[in-house]
Amino acid sequence: MKRTGLLLMLFSAWMCVSAANLQTKKTEVNRSWGFSSNEEEYASASWNPEVKATIDFPTGNDKLSQTVIKWMASCLGAKVKVYKSAETLIDAYVAQIQSGDSPDINDQFTISKVYETKTLVSYEIEGYEYSGGAHGMSYRYGVTFSKKDCKEMNKLLVKPKAKLNPLIKKGLKQYFKVKSDAALSECLFESNLNKLELPNNSPWVVKEGIMFQYGAYEIAAFMAGMPYVVIPVKQMQPYLTTEAKALFK
Repeated sequence: MKRTGLLLMLFSAWMCVSAANLQTKKTEVNRSWGFSSNEEEYASASWNPEVKATIDFPTGNDKLSQTVIKWMASCLGAKVKVYKSAETLIDAYVAQIQSGDSPDINDQFTISKVYETKTLVSYEIEGYEYSGGAHGMSYRYGVTFSKKDCKEMNKLLVKPKAKLNPLIKKGLKQYFKVKSDAALSECLFESNLNKLELPNNSPWVVKEGIMFQYGAYEIAAFMAGMPYVVIPVKQMQPYLTTEAKALFK
């Protein structure tokens, strides 16, 4: 009986069951370096290769903290492992940049814990990357983890064949501040709104509901920014998977 009880305790710890809030430390990290020889003659005084990051870095040794840190590393293209601090994570990211084909990058971003309940925690990375030319590129994407098993839920939130077109159109009208389908179609590359696709990035959970984030140039011109739609969980209920519904009980 004692051995069985111990195994159950170990299994529960491995399953990452935790209603406690994820402990984090907001850390700013700045790293800069010189231009490569190939780009030095084109260098502008207005920018230089550097990384400026502000990160809500997990401070615990639990499985959820480790999972979040690994997600951060994967987002940055650094070697996926558990880093001890935001500084060591950014140093790994910079090393990856400098060893690649495009080392002359100016990347400024935040990685933030944006929402948390007793069943889930959501993070977002939002930033602006510039590597020369007329303008850089803004980006934002996020992730939601289940606290039950530390599973990444993004691709498990919405049923595969969910018909979200009416809700997406409604949200995009709010984003572009228009009222009709005709006015919305003028804002987008796709004039046939019935063919409007969901974002390439999978959705994640925020306080207001389920976030659907399009990238720059994905459905509209650069000047439109990064269109997004947040659909309240109540409206999303018919389209959520069984696993997703369990997050909101």
